[in-house]
Amino acid sequence: MCGQVRRAEPMAKELVRLAIAFSEAFAAEKRRKNLVDFHDLEHFALEILVDAKTKQARAAAEEFRDMYEEIMIDEYQDSNHVQETLLRAISREERGAYNLFMVGDVKQSIYRFRLARPELFMEKYDTYTLEESSTQRIDLHRNFRSRSEVLDLTNDVCYRIMARDLGNVAYDEDAALYAGADYCAPDEAGMFAQEILVADSAEELLEGSGYEDRKLYEAKLVAVRIRKLMTEQKVTDKATGELRAVRYSDIVILLRSLSGYADSFAAVLNEAGIPAHTLSATGYFSAVEVQTRCLRCFGFLTIRDRIFRLRQCLSLRSPGLRTRSWDGFRAHDRSVPFCECVLARCRKLAQSEEPLAEGYEKKTVGVLEAV
Repeated sequence: MCGQVRRAEPMAKELVRLAIAFSEAFAAEKRRKNLVDFHDLEHFALEILVDAKTKQARAAAEEFRDMYEEIMIDEYQDSNHVQETLLRAISREERGAYNLFMVGDVKQSIYRFRLARPELFMEKYDTYTLEESSTQRIDLHRNFRSRSEVLDLTNDVCYRIMARDLGNVAYDEDAALYAGADYCAPDEAGMFAQEILVADSAEELLEGSGYEDRKLYEAKLVAVRIRKLMTEQKVTDKATGELRAVRYSDIVILLRSLSGYADSFAAVLNEAGIPAHTLSATGYFSAVEVQTRCLRCFGFLTIRDRIFRLRQCLSLRSPGLRTRSWDGFRAHDRSVPFCECVLARCRKLAQSEEPLAEGYEKKTVGVLEAV
């Protein structure tokens, strides 16, 4: 064993060196572009609140301790060690006053790949008391969102697959879910019975379905089931508390991933005459609504008599491009239209030998060349 460790030492050192070099290069590039990611924000906050050498809270953390009477944390099962350190730094725990209130469910912890540490939750779950104390645990057994049929199926599955060595929680009577809301009794037996549709991927089942893609075949099965629900299913109306016929707006399809599924499902549902809407999986600025608004906004760039729109567009959230920056173009002769002043300035810059700054002047040239 020792010999293997010694032989691996040079390779391990090289991996460490490469990791450090990459981290430094990546950080330098982000600084050059004035960018930070979420982990940067966490660690910058950590540097502000906690002394790296002494591990003691800094003055800034003490100010937050004085400021916050209570600190409430949701989805605590997905916290990581950095977040735990940040929260403890601004809490009054070191002063003997426990003002952290945490809500979570370890059964819902799905972000371990993002360094979530559900054991932080379990440590408190195991050590906090059920009796009233400064570190008290309050078990929330009642579920007010679902019918007993849904909860019974959930419990039945979880009893079989969750244990301390699988899921980090012993699913017993204390962990089970119990119905907390009253719903109307069904008009007939089995109206709200749970069911599982199996979209078998066997090639022979795909043949004759009209779909070569398994995802489309699955979506087709869902569409058929929805059409049937619309003819026979009832739901509890939130306003009246009575049963009524189901509407399309009552139905939600949950997918493991939007990418590769959402658009396919929506297309098949729409093809079947079922109105379907999906959130964009490609980001905010890829949404049709956002792109349409941006195009309409920048469409004003070609209209000189709407030059105030030009100023607004060029000043939208752009570093170095602010209204004050553009006012300088008209400082000498306000009788000349603003657009002409900008174009004249661009032509002058283009003929000048002086290097363009990284700020608004360079961006102005690029934008106005497109006009």
